[in-house]
Formats: sequence, structure tokens, C-alpha cells
Amino acid sequence: MSKKPSKKTLKKHAWTAFAKYIKLKHSVNSMCKCVTCGYVARYDDPSMQAGHFVPGRTNSVLFDEDIVRPQCSVCNVINGGEYGRYFLYYKREELKTDEDLEEFLNRKFKIVKYSEQDLKDIRLKYEKLFLNLLAERCLC
Repeated sequence: MSKKPSKKTLKKHAWTAFAKYIKLKHSVNSMCKCVTCGYVARYDDPSMQAGHFVPGRTNSVLFDEDIVRPQCSVCNVINGGEYGRYFLYYKREELKTDEDLEEFLNRKFKIVKYSEQDLKDIRLKYEKLFLNLLAERCLC
């Protein structure tokens, strides 16, 4: 008899699928560029992560495609997210207004609770998007 995965495990699997998709989506020729320091690595290199512009990783921003971009592990983990540089990235590269950025920051205060089914659906959604993008870019 197989054991039902915990909600924590489901969330981890959903995050893994989401992060893979984000890194591939923002790659060029399979290469990601860290939005805060410019480090370049393949989208599937363990040194490349999916980092949040909004600190805290609350459920309301965890799977938010608007505020997650490729970020190297040094910037994302060791240097605490490099939020100042991340802010500049959005201003310069994505041409976001101060109002857009404020709205991003305010998202973390929204309360979101995921059910087990929500997490399964998120995982499936991003696994499909990832595979479709791989096929579209002829990377499989």
C-alpha cells in the first residue's frame, strides 16, 4: 500500500515544476542569465535557481510568474535575494513602473491557501508548459 504524499511534498513537487518552467521560459538557447549579477548557466544547471523579486515566498507569490526570474544560487541564497539589484532589473529590463513594483511588493500580503488538489494541478500545469516549451524550442 503506497503512502499518500504530504502537502509539503506536493508543494515541493509543484515548486520544482514551476521553477524548471521559469528557468526555461527565460532562457535563450537553453542558457539562463541571473537577473541580479549576470551569471550565465544552462537552465537545468543546479547553480541556476528561480528567484523571487518579492521577499518572503509566501503562498501568494510562490507561483507568481510575474515576479520570479532566473537567479544564481549565490544571489538568491547566499546574498539573500539581492533585492536592490532585482528592483533595478525590473526597472531597466522589464520597464516596470513604480506602481507596478509596489503592486508586486503588496502581493505578499494576500492570503492564499493551497489544497492538495491545487498543488497537484499547479505541478501538472507547469510540467505541461515546460514540455511544450521544450518541444517548441526543439530541445528534447
